[in-house]
Amino acid sequence: MWDARHERVLWVDIDGCAAWARPWPDGPVTLIHRAERAVCAILPADDGGLVIVEADRLVRQDESGAVSGERVVDLGDARRFNDATVDPQGRLLVGTLSLTGRSESQELFRLEPDGRFARVREGLSLSNGLGFSPDGTRMYHVDTMRRRIDVLDATDDAPIAITEWTVEGGYPDGLAVDAEGFVWVALWGGSAVVRLDPSGRVVDGVPVPAPHTTSVAFVGSALDELLITTAFVGRAEPADADGGVYRCPAGVAGVDVPAWRTQPLSTMS
Repeated sequence: MWDARHERVLWVDIDGCAAWARPWPDGPVTLIHRAERAVCAILPADDGGLVIVEADRLVRQDESGAVSGERVVDLGDARRFNDATVDPQGRLLVGTLSLTGRSESQELFRLEPDGRFARVREGLSLSNGLGFSPDGTRMYHVDTMRRRIDVLDATDDAPIAITEWTVEGGYPDGLAVDAEGFVWVALWGGSAVVRLDPSGRVVDGVPVPAPHTTSVAFVGSALDELLITTAFVGRAEPADADGGVYRCPAGVAGVDVPAWRTQPLSTMS
């Protein structure tokens, strides 16, 4: 994720229970959050702080780095939170994945301004990458185990499915959207990030040294570079390239992800 206010990139090490930052384009990598549970996503907030998604908890970190609020969400023992984003209205969207094998009952939630945790989608196999078209009217949502990206009408508070894109060459994972309305998606098991046009056709791609490519983001002051994350989990014999974080020119600018609209997190559910 790009943190424009602090001109840095942010990423998480899910199983390492940590979040990291690096000034951009150059600077030292620093640990900015450590937890006792999986750290699933990290997003800038409009007050200069961060909202951090852990396995079953949302954490608000202020600009000094101190934890200034948290909210535990009861997801049961069989699942945890996964990928997250902020919608054009500044609301947090976060999905779930199963911890006990294949599932058809995962969900996508939205944190409302009044503190409610609203269910936005259900019946998913594994909720993953999320993004919006440049004009905010379309939402793209990865359902990983079904190897598809769902395209939804985002003009209503309850997004309505328009169509779905089947992804070949790997399992779709994290995604990002560029200013031309094309969708870039990381392929777990595919050693690549691919670019899809607004009809879902692959038109370009970036080869990645590690097979399990997990996510992609547009970063830099012009949002014209790609930051790509990978994993070594699931590899029988991990290589040095596995689990690395990579960068490359994008050739196009990305769509800026809005800052999370800061709100108290103390309400329990």
